[in-house]
Amino acid sequence: MNLRPEIQPVSWRRAIPGFALVLWISCAASAGQQSVSQVQNRLLTAKIAYVAHMPDNIDQWLIEDLRAWGKYQVTEDPEGAGLVIRARKPKHKPQYVLRQGQVRQKPLKTPPVLSITVTDWVTGAKLWQADIVNRARKKNSSPSLGPNTVIYAKHMTPDQIAQQCATLLRRYVQELQQKRQ
Repeated sequence: MNLRPEIQPVSWRRAIPGFALVLWISCAASAGQQSVSQVQNRLLTAKIAYVAHMPDNIDQWLIEDLRAWGKYQVTEDPEGAGLVIRARKPKHKPQYVLRQGQVRQKPLKTPPVLSITVTDWVTGAKLWQADIVNRARKKNSSPSLGPNTVIYAKHMTPDQIAQQCATLLRRYVQELQQKRQ
């Protein structure tokens, strides 16, 4: 009489879905542990920033403004930088509506000409974004501080856009520092 149970070989085809489920649950749980405030604090703890090439040499003006601020050391290599600052031209798909029996393109509400985004190099999480819009700012209105802001850049030169972007980022980081204390 054999008292030891027989060990059956594990079929990999049956084990992989279960393993994948356990892995997915553990990844989802660890991603949920990192709160928004921890991610935003990366703007406070980062020491090195990389500024990617941008249209109209905005990157050169932005690098100059960031160096004048002194918060981040600006590098030419994105590898190992705490923050990555990039610009992209958003692509908007045209939307169509049916009016009076004819298909017409739906007018867009002043889409951004350019979006400048600050991301965490390690996680790729978006920390701050400025949408540059080709429209004049309304009188008695100030740009909103926060992780998403709009720069009204009609009649602005590239150096003025970069300066406005650096100023709004600096004000947002200072606001985060005050909340942290």
